[in-house]
Amino acid sequence: MNFLEQTFQVLFHESIDVIFLLNYEYRIIECNMQACRVLGSTISKIKNQPIFQVFKEKGKLKSLLDKTKEKGRAVDQFTLVTLNTKNELKYGVSSALVETKSQMLIMLICRDIQHLSEYEERQELIYDLFQHDLLNKLHAQIGYIDFAKRILLSEEKYFGIQHIMLMLERIKDISDRTMYNIQNASILFKLLDKPPVLTNMNISDAISHADRYIKSFFAQRVSIEIEKEEKFLVPADEYLYRLFVNIIIRMLSYTTEKVNAELYIEPPSDEEARVVMHFEGLVLTEEQKDDFTTKKRALERKNLDIILIQNLIERYRIQFSLASVKRGGMNVATKIILKVPVIG
Repeated sequence: MNFLEQTFQVLFHESIDVIFLLNYEYRIIECNMQACRVLGSTISKIKNQPIFQVFKEKGKLKSLLDKTKEKGRAVDQFTLVTLNTKNELKYGVSSALVETKSQMLIMLICRDIQHLSEYEERQELIYDLFQHDLLNKLHAQIGYIDFAKRILLSEEKYFGIQHIMLMLERIKDISDRTMYNIQNASILFKLLDKPPVLTNMNISDAISHADRYIKSFFAQRVSIEIEKEEKFLVPADEYLYRLFVNIIIRMLSYTTEKVNAELYIEPPSDEEARVVMHFEGLVLTEEQKDDFTTKKRALERKNLDIILIQNLIERYRIQFSLASVKRGGMNVATKIILKVPVIG
């Protein structure tokens, strides 16, 4: 092996980019160590595999490879799928023809653009929040205020204080929802930007905080009762209360009735404790249950509360389960159980 070949081998295997060499049948004949690290496999297992096994957009990838054969190079964005865990990662892929002594090969250089993708998602989410939760809802508030003013100035006896109170309640509801959505975005961005630094927190303090928040902003639609309370320490931070808040507020989207939430904090056992959240009279469909358990991959305004719930569960290593409660053979309630790690 000459100096240039040695240099190429060093650059090839020490690159932080994922690199594949393909033959004209689009099979992998060589890959670098970074490809092994990202895919969670070995060179021997990756070699001879069709390149389509590691990318989600198979038709789009074939078009890129066909174009590379014709034009000599191509560039596009793809989703790389790890072989064992099936995690999806955003990559920018550039291709080029490489001539060897015996054959023409296609080189794929894959650069991690996950952070750019997440940045674009955040930008879209911020715009969505600005458009819907600020501009549109402020516009609605102005309309209600204007209507209330006309009621006050009206000489018709039909309009009374109850109409004004209704307008004020609608204005408060819009304000509370707007603040709730923007708070969720703010907390989520902080969680994504910083690694978790957990301290010892009393579980009852977090639930008391959640209780105060619900009663301050959503008392008209939520009744919350803490039936049984135990005091013990858990590894958490100041955002733990938001897990309970978001679960309860999410339940509002599944009913037009008032949500009745009962919380039970059970004594610790085997280094964990159970927090049981019981929602009497609220029965979820399988699709609604999937809202909590299906991992949300994209930042979307409509799922912002669920995304934050899932991030907090993962952050605090909480085990989440959800089930229907039956009486007399009928589903009559929904129960959520959170198994929380305990300190000491």
